[in-house]
Amino acid sequence: NTKLLFTKHYADNQSESNYSSNLYEGILYAATHGTDIINCSWGGYNTNTIAQDIISYVTLDLGCLVVAAAGNSNLETPIYPASYQHVLSVASSDQNDVRSGFSNFGKTIDIIAPGTGIYTTTYNNGYKTDSGTSLSAPIVSGAAALVWANNPTFTSLQVAEQLRVSADETIYTKNPAYLNKLGKGRLDVLRALTLTSPSIRVSNELWVKDDGTSPGPGENARLYIDFTNYLQPSSSQLTASLSSASPFITIVKNEINLGIIPTNTTIRNSTTPFEVILSAALPIDQKVEVLLTFTDG
Repeated sequence: NTKLLFTKHYADNQSESNYSSNLYEGILYAATHGTDIINCSWGGYNTNTIAQDIISYVTLDLGCLVVAAAGNSNLETPIYPASYQHVLSVASSDQNDVRSGFSNFGKTIDIIAPGTGIYTTTYNNGYKTDSGTSLSAPIVSGAAALVWANNPTFTSLQVAEQLRVSADETIYTKNPAYLNKLGKGRLDVLRALTLTSPSIRVSNELWVKDDGTSPGPGENARLYIDFTNYLQPSSSQLTASLSSASPFITIVKNEINLGIIPTNTTIRNSTTPFEVILSAALPIDQKVEVLLTFTDG
């Protein structure tokens, strides 16, 4: 009984316009008229808070799942709505599990799915072969409908996490240059319908000194994070490890034990922060990226 809405794509090199504004209105309309899964095979590189508010509202308050195409410009640049919070962002792979040459990539991607040479419908009752993340996203949306039908008590975010956490990570063996930039892996519908696993996501990161103020170059910092488990309870062995390739950060305490986190529960490492030292040579406005890795037995 899951109801889906699919929206057609337009060229993703266009800026946000009245056209895309109308599409965000369309998302709101669909969500308030009984749609459960909203597929957005469109996007632009501009962002605004009103669009994010709409996405958050239809996801958190109305319980819809929004799936969106990651873009076809072969760029490591966030595209929207795919890169908004609470949206399942989908990149494209080919028949050999290699990233499609046109597909965008990056750390905002959640999952990758086939999008090269897809046989699909066209106007006037016809069929054609087409390519694009606009084709990858609806494949994931269809899989989401299957997962939701198989797990009718799931929330929309749980459906998204089940798809993500069950994705096939072996795709990175064929895409080593894009490590951590194609999401959790390639969509695996069978695993999505059968896998039992926790799924941990992070939010509300806070870097502070011991006195609670913001750290600067040459100072120690502590990292506090909210950890949310959307799916099966984790075991007592669940740990989070912090790493970074940046020369401007030294990690003093790199691992914490999170233990058992029940389903749909958020905890914060208030008593066990990660500890780092920022380099005295840290330039102003220098981005320092860190990676969190979760293991559970």
